[in-house]
Amino acid sequence: MERPGYVPSGQGIWHLAATPAQGTLRPLVFETPGEVEKIWGIALSSRLKEQSVSERMAESATRALEAAGYHADIQARYEDSALQAGAGLAVFADLSGGARIGSDRAGAWGRRSEAIGQYVARQLLEDLKTGATLDRYASDQIIPLTALAAGESRFRIPRVSEHIEATPGSVASSSVPKSRLKGLNWS
Repeated sequence: MERPGYVPSGQGIWHLAATPAQGTLRPLVFETPGEVEKIWGIALSSRLKEQSVSERMAESATRALEAAGYHADIQARYEDSALQAGAGLAVFADLSGGARIGSDRAGAWGRRSEAIGQYVARQLLEDLKTGATLDRYASDQIIPLTALAAGESRFRIPRVSEHIEATPGSVASSSVPKSRLKGLNWS
């Protein structure tokens, strides 16, 4: 990351190098989440150090996770290269079954740091309670890729979101095999 970007104007700069897949994609099989091995995260803010925004987000999320019986290692970071003030919190749970469940929230004017921390922790705990192996944010992004895989992909999602309901349209309109979600059949 060269420079973070925040709501409303963004303007962050990231550099990504990706190598194209060679051959066919393997199916994604994550059926059992396993136990939580580690919870970790990053509270990042730009131009907000005087208000202790990163610490307040991190501490609020940590308290909520500890109240649920989990230890969390959330780093508070500050930087000043962004073109505007902003903040965000991302927290992840690494599971013994190999999955990683995440939750995040961007800061916004009028949104208190403590509320961001509580929101992120609450969503992470909700997804963990479902026994999901993909979080609510990754699920809709993974489905089109699994439609390209050679073989059946199987994973558990915390809930069917509007994004997931919209995903089969893009999958069905392509030349890839049809997708099926337990409880829904897209044809």
